[in-house]
Amino acid sequence: MKDISLPFGEITDGHIVLRGKLRWGWLIKSMEEDEDRTIVWSSESIATAAAAEANHLAWVKNDQQLEKSNPDEWEKLYDSNPWSKAQFDVGADWPSMLVSCIPLFRNFGMILVQDEKNGTYRRIGSLEFRNSQLTDFHDLPTVEIIII
Repeated sequence: MKDISLPFGEITDGHIVLRGKLRWGWLIKSMEEDEDRTIVWSSESIATAAAAEANHLAWVKNDQQLEKSNPDEWEKLYDSNPWSKAQFDVGADWPSMLVSCIPLFRNFGMILVQDEKNGTYRRIGSLEFRNSQLTDFHDLPTVEIIII
């Protein structure tokens, strides 16, 4: 603790061990007007930041056209979109990069970066996802991770 007189105050050192389902995604600049960053889920066809950015741009363009031409179908498309909204705990200009995501609640999770040296993770933010995306985590193995 930074100040021993504040037992629930700022922490300067420590770690937490979590068990959960980790999923890889690409943290990229969002093509959406009202969002800063986006998580595009990693896959065989989305194996680089450039592929994630291209995939997201194509999806957004299609989404905008569908919203104008057929608003009823747009709602269905939005519920099945392949990305999640990313939020940061601290202001930083993060580059496009591969991150790990772990759900904590029904529509909320943490964005983590892995420390290659000792296998631990560091939290850089949080993400929101729709209920339909939570099922994408179900088939993943449960792992134990250390967050510093």
